[in-house]
Amino acid sequence: MINVKFIKSESAKAGEMMQLHNWAQADIIYTRLYNILQLGSNGLHSSKGCFSNVFSGLTPNDVLGILYNKVTCNLNNCDSEQAIRTIGVYKKIERDFGISNSILDTNIDYNEIVAYRRLGKYSKALSLCDKMLAKELNSYVKVKVLITKGSLETDESRQIFGINSLSLALAEAEANGTTALIAECYIEINKMIGTHYPSLGLSFLWKALILYETEHDNGKISLTKSRMALTYFLLWHQKKDDRFIDEARRLVNNEIKREDFAHPGAQYAFDRTKGLITNNVSLLEKSIDFFEGIHAYGEIFITAELLIKTYLDLGNVEEAKKKCCAFRTSSFGN
Repeated sequence: MINVKFIKSESAKAGEMMQLHNWAQADIIYTRLYNILQLGSNGLHSSKGCFSNVFSGLTPNDVLGILYNKVTCNLNNCDSEQAIRTIGVYKKIERDFGISNSILDTNIDYNEIVAYRRLGKYSKALSLCDKMLAKELNSYVKVKVLITKGSLETDESRQIFGINSLSLALAEAEANGTTALIAECYIEINKMIGTHYPSLGLSFLWKALILYETEHDNGKISLTKSRMALTYFLLWHQKKDDRFIDEARRLVNNEIKREDFAHPGAQYAFDRTKGLITNNVSLLEKSIDFFEGIHAYGEIFITAELLIKTYLDLGNVEEAKKKCCAFRTSSFGN
């Protein structure tokens, strides 16, 4: 017999851990509850309506809440594959009992997109975006999905000035009037055009920075400055003016605090940018190790390319060749 009082007490503790952003400890608790409830067992939830027989006093909605929080912990601990498995259990319970929770379901659907994107499965993530956009969504959620879809379209096509979902996202964000969403659109537009037109991309980053500063969002401010540093680095390559590389290095060395990035993936993405700008191959290597550890294949490819470029910039052609061969024969290169 499951001790319902214990389950709810542990859930409350895990919730407190989440409030403190102690994702690892929260996930330990939710994993323990997951195992107690035997949520990994196939067919456990097939007795539609017999709540007491299945969950011993817990309602399916109680269990959906636990699973939703576990998905949040999975993503914040960079365990995208476990997040997808947990989402599968969540959706199975809904099907088995013929129930739904509109708020949680929307967040679960979006988290599923995030998880597949982090694994580098862009086609799957795009199809999930389309599936979600076909539903009735409030304006805020619609903008978030459109931004994600536009960013994925940019990654897939590598278009410059492509007409994609970012156009719709910005229009909807401006109509919505949410500062953070407008700023996020600017960040993604910079990603689309900044590689080839860094001066124009930088103008969008300044717009984003001003908006994030009004929100006092240190994490997003640091993200924007990190993108600025990368854009100054590109301008230096384009213009051959040392003022740009000096500004890029000033930003990554003095302005941006790694701890402002709450998510480990964002921290290692910053390390990657800093490693590129300062020719620090150790930072790039550590970033690859991290992204390989969480199976974020898209991020591995980006980081590997930058690592090889850095070795070439350092004049170490032999090491660049070795890295090329290593990546070609590695498991994530197949």
